Amino acid sequence: MRTAKEGDADAIARLVNTAFLVEQFFIERDRTNPATVRGLMEKGKFLLAEDAPNLVGCVYFERRGERGYFGMLSIDPSRQRMGVGRQLIDAVEKYFCDAG
Repeated sequence: MRTAKEGDADAIARLVNTAFLVEQFFIERDRTNPATVRGLMEKGKFLLAEDAPNLVGCVYFERRGERGYFGMLSIDPSRQRMGVGRQLIDAVEKYFCDAG
């Protein structure tokens, strides 16, 4: 796992859109795009889970005052139900606990 860099925005957007394909029956557009991902990176961070060289999961997180927020938890459909999401959430929760 690692924190995303700006150059990861395209791969993050692809992963999020793939993971959220199940929403297509009621949302007729992509969930996000690289520009939105880069904008979120200005306020918070994305944590990435990789199985070199593939991106298999990500989650967005940011501190909001004394609280933590996370969202856009996305796991490659072929890797769902393998614990990747749990590992990402555990890492984000630890970050928030360490930050107080």
